[in-house]
Amino acid sequence: MTSTVGPDVTLTHRGESATLRGTGYVLVRWQIVTAEPGGSLTMPTWTGLEGRLFHAASGGGRRMDDVKPGGAGETWMESPGIGTTVLPEGTQQMWQSEFFWLDGAVTLHQNETGEDYNVFVQPTDHASILRDLHTAPDPATGIVRYGLVRDTGDNRTPVPQYLTRGRPADPATVPQRSRVGKRQAGTGGPTHRPLHGRRAAQPGRYRCAVPLVRERVSRRTPTTVWRRHVATTIPPWLPGDSRGRRGRRPRDLLRPGFRRGSAGIADCEPARASRRGLRVRRAAARTGRAAQRHRRLRAVRTEGPVTTFVSRSAWGARAPRNTNSNITPQNGGVTIHHVDAVHVARANHADCAAQVRGIQNHHMDGNGWADIAYSHLVCVHDYVFQGRGENRRTAANGTDPGNQNWYAVCGLVGGTAGDYDTITSGLINAFRYAVNRLRTQGGAARAICGHRDHLSTGCPGNLYVNGVLNGATNPGGGPLPHPGVNFRQPPTFSHASVATWQNQMNARHGYSLTADGAYGPNSYAACRDFQAKKGLTVDGIVGPATWGATFPA
Repeated sequence: MTSTVGPDVTLTHRGESATLRGTGYVLVRWQIVTAEPGGSLTMPTWTGLEGRLFHAASGGGRRMDDVKPGGAGETWMESPGIGTTVLPEGTQQMWQSEFFWLDGAVTLHQNETGEDYNVFVQPTDHASILRDLHTAPDPATGIVRYGLVRDTGDNRTPVPQYLTRGRPADPATVPQRSRVGKRQAGTGGPTHRPLHGRRAAQPGRYRCAVPLVRERVSRRTPTTVWRRHVATTIPPWLPGDSRGRRGRRPRDLLRPGFRRGSAGIADCEPARASRRGLRVRRAAARTGRAAQRHRRLRAVRTEGPVTTFVSRSAWGARAPRNTNSNITPQNGGVTIHHVDAVHVARANHADCAAQVRGIQNHHMDGNGWADIAYSHLVCVHDYVFQGRGENRRTAANGTDPGNQNWYAVCGLVGGTAGDYDTITSGLINAFRYAVNRLRTQGGAARAICGHRDHLSTGCPGNLYVNGVLNGATNPGGGPLPHPGVNFRQPPTFSHASVATWQNQMNARHGYSLTADGAYGPNSYAACRDFQAKKGLTVDGIVGPATWGATFPA
């Protein structure tokens, strides 16, 4: 999957667009700026479709209109006392993360005119979507809901709203009801992999639901709720619908225009749980050999390595003395750390949990901090250890703006430039998992920087070049994505990503800038000189094009 502006796209202003081309899954992540007065939101639109585009799933742990846990009525699109975002009538409520499957080419446009919003676009894969959809609700991390599968596994999968094969002069005029013609359901080209099935590591939890079948549930087991192609086990403590009935999905999860139990429902199919078992309606009536064939439960195999997430309870974390949710990661991103300037990587993964406990003890007892400083920690064996987690202020980045605006992920490695722990593929995979989790579940912006970009330090050692500057720790791989903010002056603009850019300009392009994170006259002059050399528009602004030239693939 490729785009006209790099693998990771940030659309922040009206008129910005990106053309996606290829075959595979695409993640579109929403961010609505609730700190500003609300208003009517003009939806992004898809134009110039060539081939097929399906709306496969919705996730990110929340709908944008869900109330934030402990947020005093605040949602991800409304801030009490400031304003409420209003969607156009008939618009389907967006989730934090929307997943699409593309086979061909299409252009996504940012059309904001009233409410201020951003959309972040990047390629993703089948396994990553399943991890997102199956993440259990946890108020402590801001996860409100399980994800929602819209994929039917064939061309009946819904297309996104605001989609056209045409190329209107004003993309904002694309009508809400998509009409893309018979070519949408064509048989040519690859068939996408349906988001259904179960993970082999958890037999019996995720089961194929085509058609939906009757399944017995023990009285001692948690209630089970069927969705289109996914059955999700809901822990007993999770609240049910608005009437308090555990095991029934709220009616608001059904798309408008579909009646409960309809074979055409693309969102979910509520199930009825009783003491005698669970009754689930069939999605379609089949008879004879077809019925026998479709009743079989099929396992979906995930390809490649699967990162393991280790919760605090699993690694034996101490309870924090207190927590602080005053964090604005949409203004920063994720900072990469290492442990020390000596070898620390454990050869045996069985020793990693004890290492994390030792770090927590040092931070709490030695430094007097409330908890382990990092948001997450990752080891060379492809494991992610939960630290403070999402939506919690870190104590690791060394400055107030750094801790306010940036999460912190620490690699359990260390050493000197010439004698460093091996940066394994498992370590990089774990970093990508942690960064993706902080983005999709914690609202982090796209920027990735090193600890040294906040203050004078050698951290994160060799990970700075081989993890940050080369973009390896980015979930989509390199190059390093544009941070989502443009650097300009006057006045002097300060941001940790400015230091990242300055260091790259020095290391790769031969400049001699002071990497202080301040975009002032010297950085401005270097930018204009660099733009002229690269044949770019010479305006002294570090936007996506200049950033992309600074961090080439």
